Amino acid sequence: MRKWPSSEGFAEWRRLPATGSVTILGSSAWKVYNGSIELQRSGAGSGSVNVETAGSYLMLYGTPNTVILLTVAAS
Repeated sequence: MRKWPSSEGFAEWRRLPATGSVTILGSSAWKVYNGSIELQRSGAGSGSVNVETAGSYLMLYGTPNTVILLTVAAS
């Protein structure tokens, strides 16, 4: 589990090196893209998503000074 404080309130990219599940707490929205930057899934607020392609990207959105918690479980 990692914590990312955001003082700017912008979106942040994270690369997901393996397939598995990701639990997101504290974001205002999130999007998962494959390695070719094609949108695969999206959601508002906290949530969970299965990542089916290694090398996918996660875009996290949050308000200023939000801490977003990610839990990643590789399959």
